[in-house]
Amino acid sequence: MFSGVYGRKLDDCGVLCDLDFPSDPPVKEELCNQCNVCVENCPVHALDEEGYTDSGRCFMNVQPNGLPKLIKFWRKVIDASPEEQEKMFFGEDFAKTYHAQLVGFEYHCFKCYTSCPIGK
Repeated sequence: MFSGVYGRKLDDCGVLCDLDFPSDPPVKEELCNQCNVCVENCPVHALDEEGYTDSGRCFMNVQPNGLPKLIKFWRKVIDASPEEQEKMFFGEDFAKTYHAQLVGFEYHCFKCYTSCPIGK
């Protein structure tokens, strides 16, 4: 399956709970039929390199108000007058970036998974 920028495998997952039920057997066979639907449906071309997912591109698509925008905001604050700074802190850009930090980070939009014909 896909591997992220930091080598994180996206096909490894599980559910934690207190219920006692048997797990499904691990899938041993290769499910991908090389149709490239996932590659074609990626809005930021994060799957263009064979066998690699560019999580940075995914992140910029999913978190447009994330860390890069926050850094730009603080650079503007540093150069602004006190009056401009006050307006900036009560503006829409700060509210969006602040909210993005509170919500947390999601690095994938999962369009690749939802467009995959396997399992449908």
